[in-house]
Amino acid sequence: MSGLFRSTLKSGSMLSGYYRYKDAFQIVISGKQSSITEGKYVDIEYNQAYSSVSAPQTPPSKK
Repeated sequence: MSGLFRSTLKSGSMLSGYYRYKDAFQIVISGKQSSITEGKYVDIEYNQAYSSVSAPQTPPSKK
């Protein structure tokens, strides 16, 4: 299950192009439990160090 989240985040962060998912997000095993599903939950936490990062600005193209 965590492999699915990792691949989803990886492909999503590639679209933004200015940070890697491993830097911006932390994927950790959660302490949550459920009687409905088997397996483990994961928590996806945003790294606060990236809250001030903005996308690089590109100048308008001249035609």
